[in-house]
Order: sequence, then structure tokens, then C-alpha cells
Amino acid sequence: MHYMPWFTLKPRDGHWTMQLDQKDGMYLMDRYRSAGRVASHFTPLIGPYDSSDGKTISLHLELMRLAGVKGVIVDWYGIGGGGLSDELVASDAVIAETSSSGMLWSLCYEDRTIGWRGAASASAQAAMLEADWVYIRDRYIRRRAGVLRDPSTGRPIFLVFGPTTVMDTAIWTSTLARVFPQEGERPLLLGTDRASANVVAPDGNFMWPGWGIGTRESVAHANEVFYDRASQQGFEPVVGVAFPRFKDYYRQGYVGSSPEHWWGIDVPAASGATLDACMSAARSRGAALVQV
Repeated sequence: MHYMPWFTLKPRDGHWTMQLDQKDGMYLMDRYRSAGRVASHFTPLIGPYDSSDGKTISLHLELMRLAGVKGVIVDWYGIGGGGLSDELVASDAVIAETSSSGMLWSLCYEDRTIGWRGAASASAQAAMLEADWVYIRDRYIRRRAGVLRDPSTGRPIFLVFGPTTVMDTAIWTSTLARVFPQEGERPLLLGTDRASANVVAPDGNFMWPGWGIGTRESVAHANEVFYDRASQQGFEPVVGVAFPRFKDYYRQGYVGSSPEHWWGIDVPAASGATLDACMSAARSRGAALVQV
């Protein structure tokens, strides 16, 4: 299960509130108490929560376990700076709780935050990339049981949401080789298929929902395109995606007249047909694992 660690109960939390406060003057709990909603098309049944809260994490993991989910892939923002300390605290808590519960865990590394954290030159970006992966190695892989591993090689499996900042595959390969000198410990790293037409992560891409998908037929087609590419280009392992629907809130949640080109994705559930198209493709095309 792809898991976002970015929610807090601070009054001006950017994800529960976005920029709606500039429209109605209300912040997180004011809006929730008065209108029963947050900055999303769908409000959690338990209401707004803090991603670092242990009881909330335990509840999420138990719901996943009951649904047959084997683990979490935490969207991970690096080791600090750029206003991202809350995300790191929450990620540490989620991985610790997941490991203790006996479930599997991995990360989807956000290399875009390297720029947010002030690394402008190529050398500064490389240094920050290496520091992040040293943290991942020492704080997570070597301390927490349950890292997601490739069954044939035993190597950890990690994702990167992009890459969007470090675009040279050689930098990723050399950084991972320095941080993980033993090849058996070195992670297999997959990038985002929908975000990059070219494979720039060392071991291929994983599938991700995105623009141009709006019907069951287009979902099925997107899956076929991905699995064809995975086969032709030798992605290792093959990581598919399954989603019941996908409806972002960026157009509604932000102010201003210049929306990003990718805002407004709206993939309907189609009475379960969207999820079925993803799962059917994963089964028939031999996905090694599926990110939900």
C-alpha cells in the first residue's frame, strides 16, 4: 500500500487544508467540525489524523492486514530541511510500527525534495542523495526487519517517485554502490513509469496512475502498455499498480489562475471495473508485486 506520511494536526497543515483557508478563512479542525470535511473529495471516516500517531498507524496497518495487504511503501522525503521534518518523524514511526507488526515495508523516495532542500549544484545534489541513502541503510534496512526483498536475489526493492531532480542514471548507480558496497545488500531501484518516458532509474520503472486515464478501457490499455515495456526493457522486478479510483483535489484546493498541467485527474471507480482492470492485468502479465 502506498502510504503518505505528510499529515499533521497543526491548524495550518498544508495537506488537510491546502489553500482553502484563503477562500473561507477556516483552518483544519474548524472546517472539519463545521462542515465534516477536509481538503479532499473524500474525508477519512476517523477524521483528520497525525501521520506520526502510533494508534493511527496501528489502525491503518490492521485495516490493511484485514484487506490482505502485506505491507507499506512509504512516500519518503529525505532526512531534513526544506520544511520536511514532520514527514521524516512520521516515516520513522510508520516503518518502526510496520516492522514491529510483522508486515513488510519499503520506500518510494522523493528525489524532488533535494531541490527543495537547497541543493542546487550537481555535487550538492549528489552529496544529499548519498546522505539520504546512508540514513535509509543505517536507520531502516539494518535496524528494522521486514524490508521488501526480491525473492530471487534477496536484494531490497525500493521505488523513486520520478526521478525528477537527479536525472543521470550513473549518479544513482554510483551512489548506491558506495552506500551499499555489497551487491546483495544494494537495493533494486525503480522509477515512475507515468512520469518519465525514458527509464532513468537503475532497474526500470513501476506503474503509476496518471493523466490520460478516464475509463476502464483506458486503464486496461495503460496497464498493457506498461507490462509490454516492462517485458521489452527488462524491468526487475515488475511492479504493477492497482487503484479503485483516482481523483485529485489540486484545482479545488489551491488558489490562483495558473493550475499545473497535470491537475484534475479523475479516474472513476466504475463500480469496481477500474480496480478489476488493474488486478486482471497484474495477474495475467506476471507482476512480481502490486502497489495499491
